[in-house]
Amino acid sequence: MPSRADVDACAFKAWHPLFRAVSIKSRTHPLSQAFVDYLLADGLLLPASVADEKGIARDALDEALDDVSDSGFPADDADGSEASDDHAFAPAFPELEAFVAETVKAFGGGGVVPKLDWSAPKDAVWASFGGSLKCVTPADVFLLLKASDFVAHDLLRPYHGTTEDAEGDGTGLDPPAAGHTLVLRKFYNLQPALEFRAFVLGSRLALLSTTTSAICSPTFTMPILPRRRPDAFTLSHFSFDVYVERKFTKVVLVDINPLAEPWSTLLFTRTELDSYAALPADDPAAADLPRMRIIESQTRIQPTTAAYHGLPHDLRHFHDILAIENSDLGAEGSMDALIAAMREQDAAAVEL
Repeated sequence: MPSRADVDACAFKAWHPLFRAVSIKSRTHPLSQAFVDYLLADGLLLPASVADEKGIARDALDEALDDVSDSGFPADDADGSEASDDHAFAPAFPELEAFVAETVKAFGGGGVVPKLDWSAPKDAVWASFGGSLKCVTPADVFLLLKASDFVAHDLLRPYHGTTEDAEGDGTGLDPPAAGHTLVLRKFYNLQPALEFRAFVLGSRLALLSTTTSAICSPTFTMPILPRRRPDAFTLSHFSFDVYVERKFTKVVLVDINPLAEPWSTLLFTRTELDSYAALPADDPAAADLPRMRIIESQTRIQPTTAAYHGLPHDLRHFHDILAIENSDLGAEGSMDALIAAMREQDAAAVEL
């Protein structure tokens, strides 16, 4: 179980200065408490300037609000005051918006990938305009951050599962002392088959894993970490993500992660990680390290982040409600049955 210090050591602003020369080009910006509150607030209201950037006209929004009022909803607040335009309450973060725009331009205009101290919003790709983490405007960045549970974990429970958390109330709700950071990384169209997660256990490279059909070379060897000030990174248990260029001549460090949830162990179990971490250096089994697990065939099941997070929770909850009302669906009723039930409800609504 990692400590709070272990998690802090894996924060981007802690490790990236040590390995900048062998990592992806990135820029950082500290987040204000106002922006953190905005990310944690309900709804997906974008700042006014960002909304206008996406072509959301004020007149159209005003007209929509008028239609809602005409349809029977009260036009006044509970205290009798006049209802206000939502646009008037849209937050404004001009400094952060300028940082995003300047970074995209500095990186050649090809887009950036946003993340916070530990996590990228990989679970929010379904909400993006292009179906990927590529962002070219502040609107793209804000939308992904707002829609991500991974980002919410960084903001709300970064130390969940640590030793200090286990000794406390088990919530891990203490914010990081150094505050939160927005990271923008230059976008590259990476090949999933060349992405690997390596596990360092007891200060030795023990395990390698990928969840795609990996392209491997007989002469390829994985370094324990790019040899750039390795003495400055002293954790003995952690994982790191690397990207191997197709010619197998260069390994790019993508990220460093603590061995705690919600970071995935991919094709290994946490029990296996614990057993390898406790393996004595003189044990014969240690001579076989590192061990690699890959998916060799494209016909086998290849789990991806998109597969786990591609369905909004409200649709899943709707299925649960239908399963209660329609016993023939069952707890694991097919999506076809769910869609059919939704269509029946739509047809009934039209008849009314």
